[in-house]
Amino acid sequence: MKPQGILIVGAVLLGLAVGYGVGKFSGAAKTPLAVSNTTGTAPHARAGFAFGKTAGSNTAAAAHTELATLESELRRISSGPSRKRWEALQTLARSISAADAPKALQIADKVLGRNEYWNFRYYLLQHWAEQDPMAVLAYGESLKNRQERTQAITQALSEWARKDPNAALAYVEKTVMGSERQQFYAAALRGVAESDPQKALELLNQIPPYQRRFVRGEVINALAESDPKAAAEISLKQFSSDRYGNDDGRLGVVLQKWMRSDPDAAVAWLASQPENVRRRQSTIRGIEQMSWDQPDAAVRLVDLIPTGQARENTLRNLLSNWAQKDLDAVQSWSTSAAILRNGSWASSLTRKDSLTPIRPKPPRVSRD
Repeated sequence: MKPQGILIVGAVLLGLAVGYGVGKFSGAAKTPLAVSNTTGTAPHARAGFAFGKTAGSNTAAAAHTELATLESELRRISSGPSRKRWEALQTLARSISAADAPKALQIADKVLGRNEYWNFRYYLLQHWAEQDPMAVLAYGESLKNRQERTQAITQALSEWARKDPNAALAYVEKTVMGSERQQFYAAALRGVAESDPQKALELLNQIPPYQRRFVRGEVINALAESDPKAAAEISLKQFSSDRYGNDDGRLGVVLQKWMRSDPDAAVAWLASQPENVRRRQSTIRGIEQMSWDQPDAAVRLVDLIPTGQARENTLRNLLSNWAQKDLDAVQSWSTSAAILRNGSWASSLTRKDSLTPIRPKPPRVSRD
């Protein structure tokens, strides 16, 4: 890394260390702020789970939460640190039984803020649909609120299509009309792609051209779970075939999932790509997004971004996001990077005192 890159590391760490100390002094008197939701129906962006399956999908919940204690658990989580809130809501949602799901959603609607509620609802519907997609479908059809109805039915269709693709697709063909048809068909194909990627691609070519872009994106998201290399190749073709050269962000999503399942293969694949792919906005956004839940993966990819302002900005954002979650880990990484990395990093990161700021000593108060 060039000298300005080292300055970025030092500046980010120093600024965050000072902020950490100041926050310690003032945090005890403040109430945690709710985080606004800009996505409406998808989980919070920081969680990195807005597309496809979550890390705990199709696995048994660690514990079962009874309805009698659900309200107190929700209030405890919502009053805690925001950096831990989203993961806690996901874990709690996956501990609710299918029989208790409708009532749990009612309780959450009364207790949680809007952004927190939509996160909890997304994960609970996903977990419920894995157990009984037909029950979720019936629940969704009974809802009057269009946004809530759409979210429930799409979750149900994805799981139904994974188990019985022909029946799920037939449901969409026979019963869904208007603007919802494309969205529900995409949800069904996403489920097909998880169990039979080749069939999903064949079905994709059978729909009207004006619908393919959106539906293809959903197929790519699902395919990234089982065959991330194929998903990455398809996302490249989608980008190159777009007449306006639009970058819809699918490659970044694929990289996030691939780095969880096989990081060495993901790094090797991206390293083999030309510069225009490695500096694409989708690639950079994907790396920055990883800084919240898999920063160790993100730092492996930063060096693959071509040298320039984009790379320096990505490093700055990555370190800033990572340090908000774990400042000590960033400091540890900065002092060991000369050993773990080669080239310009190894020759530049030599002075521990140039990167490790002095953390202000906090008063003796509890941190929220």
